[in-house]
Amino acid sequence: MSETQGVTLTEGDEEVQYVFVALPKDANAASFGAGTVVQFEGLGTERPLLRSQQGDSVLVGAYQDTLGSLLLVKEQPGAAFNSKNTYSVIGHTEKQLTMARSD
Repeated sequence: MSETQGVTLTEGDEEVQYVFVALPKDANAASFGAGTVVQFEGLGTERPLLRSQQGDSVLVGAYQDTLGSLLLVKEQPGAAFNSKNTYSVIGHTEKQLTMARSD
């Protein structure tokens, strides 16, 4: 596998890659919470690694087909369709990167 399985979007002059990552239930919430920095190794390989910034968690992943399409959406406030909870689809994927403990 030579490419990351995800959604590639063009934002301005840059291509941005989004990857849907499923963490195990016992993943340390402090290590992978909102705003934390993580590091991927070998993201374009069959067995990528995910490391927490603190170094206390290392997860190994595998790409899997999803049961359907996963949608990447962004809020569209004030859209004509409906004034509440309106979003536009900006991408979709049928793959997810499922992570598990490496030990």
